[in-house]
Amino acid sequence: MSSNCDFFNFIVWGVIVSCLCCFGFVGNILSLLAFARERRVPALTLLQCLASSDLVLLLSVFITDSLPYLCDHTDQCANPWKTWPYVRYMWIMTPISHMSSIWFVVLIALNRYWAVCRPHSLSTVWTNQRTPIYVSCVLVLVVSFNVPRFFEYQIIDVYDNSTNCTRLMEQNTDFGLTPSYKVIYKVMLVNILLIMLPIAALIICTGLIVYGLRTQRRRMNSQRTASNKERSPSAKARGHGARAASEITFVLVVVVVVAIICQSPLAAFHFVRYSQRYRCGDFVYYLDNISKLLVNVNSCINFVIYCVASPKFRTVLLALVSCDNEQEKVRPASSIVSDGKRDLITRNGSHVRDTNL
Repeated sequence: MSSNCDFFNFIVWGVIVSCLCCFGFVGNILSLLAFARERRVPALTLLQCLASSDLVLLLSVFITDSLPYLCDHTDQCANPWKTWPYVRYMWIMTPISHMSSIWFVVLIALNRYWAVCRPHSLSTVWTNQRTPIYVSCVLVLVVSFNVPRFFEYQIIDVYDNSTNCTRLMEQNTDFGLTPSYKVIYKVMLVNILLIMLPIAALIICTGLIVYGLRTQRRRMNSQRTASNKERSPSAKARGHGARAASEITFVLVVVVVVAIICQSPLAAFHFVRYSQRYRCGDFVYYLDNISKLLVNVNSCINFVIYCVASPKFRTVLLALVSCDNEQEKVRPASSIVSDGKRDLITRNGSHVRDTNL
């Protein structure tokens, strides 16, 4: 059973997760480069923060999870956990970046809620000045919450009789072994702040956004006849803006829904892992690995969502990878993500909202 589990871990973490990390590195870097070419708006800032957090998560997972399994199974490199236990403090970036990513998705959901359900206050709540403040608050709270993890382990010198020399070894501290720390922090608080609360917020926001979109669609259908009769440039521009607004909302809602799907199994695992004991080969053992695998999938799949669901992103990405700036010069004043706050002047001089994606 142990050999089967070792092979399972090598396939999942050594092979699959390594491939996911490589794909995620490329995808998130390309996303950041594509976003950097566009004008700054709140939704774009949130997507940049999400891509950066996912990039840090994948890097940490590759070094502290995938690389050890590759080294142990192939004997081509040294397991960093055995040769350099201080990798433990690099591993701390995994829970920090994971929690940051899930709360950045919550901010994206809140941004879309305001854009769809409360558009009149969008320009005051979500501005280029306030959005970095929201992001900074999330980062400060996440890092502060994970500070106790630094004191859970310590690195000590241990004398090895076989080699007649000392070596470094990781060991739990008295604080890390405290039952109250395990129950209150690692079970209750981690479950609530990392999983239950953000997922509940995402589900509620998504439901409100979908309801708001359906209401908007019915309103647009009722006004479509009048708009078709008008046939003015301003009416056409308003229709274009409405379609673009729906497109960006669709893309960001897909990002939120995928996050819910990929993060929810981890919630189920956390409830089970502390309610019963399990070992290699048990169902909970595989649930543990699969749920963590889905978290890594979530960190690299957003790039695919942008490519599939956003024509504007594909256009900018194509110009980026082909080093073609001519396409950018002739492209109209629009961006991958816009919150509908920029006015364009039409040929007849009237002002219309542009919400291009």
